[in-house]
Parts: sequence; structure tokens; C-alpha cells
Amino acid sequence: MTGTTTVGGGASGSLTISSATGTKIFTGLVTINAGGTWTNTAANSPVTFRGGITNSGTFNAGSGIHTFDTNAQALTGTLSIPSVTVTDITLTNNNTLTVTTALIGTGGLTNVGTLNIGYAGPPLSQLLTSLQLVILLITTVQELRR
Repeated sequence: MTGTTTVGGGASGSLTISSATGTKIFTGLVTINAGGTWTNTAANSPVTFRGGITNSGTFNAGSGIHTFDTNAQALTGTLSIPSVTVTDITLTNNNTLTVTTALIGTGGLTNVGTLNIGYAGPPLSQLLTSLQLVILLITTVQELRR
């Protein structure tokens, strides 16, 4: 999708990724408004973002890898994304981000909100060498476990 993507413009609206085939790249800001729903649970497709995500609705990421690349980006709202890859950019978490499977990449993560990491991946020391994790003004870390 080229340009911004807005899901839900009033009381409802949805965007469903229903096929695992094909490339899913969103070049602009993806906004899920209150009452809107993003769903990737049927296809569990990998998705690439190049403009960030603002979520005020429901974000069902599925199990596909969510890659953030090309432009510095921000995550705003509450998001649970099992697998996050940050490639050569800085991704800023402004509110609440939960990662349950993998957090990897060659970029940086700036956290000014709450970052929940709970997965059986590589030890945290390996994770930090793969991803330059910068935590600024962290308010609370609810859960940090290996």
C-alpha cells in the first residue's frame, strides 16, 4: 500500500490480511482508529512497515514477522506483535509494545513507553548485540523474562 492507511473512520472498519502469498508493504503511516480492527491472524503473513503504526482500535498481528525499515518510525498506542525486526532505522515505542517471539534486527529501538518482552528466544545478551536497544525515559517495564 502506498501512502497512509487508515482503518476505521467512524464506529467501525476493518483491514484483514487473508492471504499468506504476496508481499505486504505499507509505505505510509498505518492508523487504526477507535472501533477499527487490523487482522492478520488468518494469513499470519509477514508485513513490512515504512511509516509506523498508530493504534486506537484493535491490532491482531498474527504470527508473521513484522519488519520496520527504510524510514525512522513510531509505534503509538497498545500493540502486541510477536515477531519484530528493525532494519537499519530507529523505531520508537511511544506507549505499550509487547513482543512474545522475537525482537531482532540491525536498527535501534527507543522506548519512551512500556516494553514487554516475553519469549523463549536467544539470551538477552545476544539480543542486545543484534539490536541496539536504547531505553529512554522508561516509565515501567512490566515484564522482562527470557
